[in-house]
Amino acid sequence: MLLPVWATWLFFALLVEVGDAVAEERMRPVDQISREMVFRGLYHVTQAWRRGEAADPIKYVSAPDNRDLGVVKRLRKKHPPDPAFSTASVMTNGLYQFPVTIRHGHPEQREGSCANPLGFLAEFTLSEAKGSE
Repeated sequence: MLLPVWATWLFFALLVEVGDAVAEERMRPVDQISREMVFRGLYHVTQAWRRGEAADPIKYVSAPDNRDLGVVKRLRKKHPPDPAFSTASVMTNGLYQFPVTIRHGHPEQREGSCANPLGFLAEFTLSEAKGSE
């Protein structure tokens, strides 16, 4: 029962070591190397090894010719933080303010901002109860 758990941990440790070696070979920080893509690249290494094109998996995955394997993560643009989700905005406006389109409900709240997503049901029920008395 513990054998699959140990095998998983052993495989993950091996994958981390291969990722570290690829980072060293490419002269990149370890956090820029995708372990998932290194794992996927091992399939390509086995196919190249069968054809006699690869002897060392680290050098094959790190080779500039094999950039299409996607081992190095792309650098993402840093977007400025959205002021609508800042701490001050959440504290003043509340967490549940978002535009809601209501198809069936209270006639005055068919479209717009609703502080409580289910608040229109309570108001609709109250107005119906008042009218039925």
